[in-house]
Amino acid sequence: MSCFLISILIHEMAHIIVGKIFKMKLKNLRVSIFGASLEIERTIKNKKIKRILMYLAGPISNLLVAILMQYINISEDE
Repeated sequence: MSCFLISILIHEMAHIIVGKIFKMKLKNLRVSIFGASLEIERTIKNKKIKRILMYLAGPISNLLVAILMQYINISEDE
């Protein structure tokens, strides 16, 4: 269970970090037992490619966490 919660945190942090790199303004961050959601302010400066990269940051971080967990042999059963 702790690996799951850590991966949710890493997922949302990846969105935030990429958003900050592209100077996007964070409107709202909600965390609940069902997961988390992040809302950014849409402006003219936020080009489509920047938004796409920001949206992809979370899933890419999930993939990297899964590879890392497999590499160091951590499973949810332990």
